[in-house]
Amino acid sequence: MKKSWLVRAIVTVAATVATVLVATPAQAAINTSDGFDVSWAQCGQTLPRPGAFSIIDVDGGRPFATNSCLTSQISWAKAGGSQIQLYANTANPGGPTLIRHVQGSSSTSNYNFSNWPSNPTAYDASTNPRPCVENLATTDVYESDTVDCAYDYGYQGARSSYERAAAAFRSAGLSYTPRSVNWWLDLEVAYAWDVYANTWRGFDPEFSHPNDANLSRAEMDARNQA
Repeated sequence: MKKSWLVRAIVTVAATVATVLVATPAQAAINTSDGFDVSWAQCGQTLPRPGAFSIIDVDGGRPFATNSCLTSQISWAKAGGSQIQLYANTANPGGPTLIRHVQGSSSTSNYNFSNWPSNPTAYDASTNPRPCVENLATTDVYESDTVDCAYDYGYQGARSSYERAAAAFRSAGLSYTPRSVNWWLDLEVAYAWDVYANTWRGFDPEFSHPNDANLSRAEMDARNQA
């Protein structure tokens, strides 16, 4: 229900502002107001006739995941003359490892984020714009939980989303790139039973970070904003 509510809210807002959005390359629209949000959840389903705009999921429900139907959904919108827009998932787990609290149980387990951008002793500015550095001589589990590391996680997530979208645009035979269309940011929270985890520091009781107790609400918010 959480996901459905969010999707309806996004489409409602999009329909309201469709006439004032930045112009994007598009074919003739089917109508003047209605549009659809399609995502990985609609893979394998028969889609309706496209509306004036189509907001298409790039990430498969969470950062760094893949919507396996991205190319076919872009082709569906293209064939229907629908204005193509995209959305990407966002999060800040503060990884690389969180403590996962199982719903209705006192048991916990570790939940690993392989894409957390912590690096030993040095960093690559081409992929991590800000220095997110670990010292191999220490065992500080909090060392990679910084505002800079959170910034790099968001940067890498956005880069990953764009690269997948660009490849899908080429496969669908579009003459323009994802730089030319409107992007939406999908903000959700995670649940312990939901493998499509979009975690935010201080907002997910199902997940906690080893450093949470050492940070104020403002410090966690600064990481989320970065």
